[in-house]
Amino acid sequence: MSADRPRLIKSRKPLARLTVIVPWLATMVAACAAPTSKPAAPVAARLQPDPSPACLQAIEEVAGRATGNRVLLGPAAFSGSDELVLARALRRGADGVPLDGRMPPERPVVFKLAVAAGDRCLMRQIQSAGSLPPGGGGAAATAPASPVSTEPVELPGCRCQAL
Repeated sequence: MSADRPRLIKSRKPLARLTVIVPWLATMVAACAAPTSKPAAPVAARLQPDPSPACLQAIEEVAGRATGNRVLLGPAAFSGSDELVLARALRRGADGVPLDGRMPPERPVVFKLAVAAGDRCLMRQIQSAGSLPPGGGGAAATAPASPVSTEPVELPGCRCQAL
């Protein structure tokens, strides 16, 4: 036999071991790479700097539907936190006195921003508007919030990042 000719494997035991290990390894890799049946939960997020006008318009529309009023937002909305609090200002006369002092101030409407499945921005209302108890703002800290169970709304055109 020449020295440059490869030797034939006389024993098939190492090859038999490989035929068992390779399918087992492929099964383990596939199990790790398979998607889970439960999607990842959304996490608190904020808008990326300089949101697009379409993004702000989407937020304004969702907030407007929830409050029943027209909402105008600037680029600072959701920029520093995952919370957007909308409170209605008291209407005042020229002398600074509230026009209708008999009406208690309204509880603010609160929204939370979250990011899910990559960069999908979701906005959810967590507190609805309602009248504060008599006594105004001082009693607001002791009055329970009125929770709202709303489904998250996807905000098209928005780019979010997790907090």
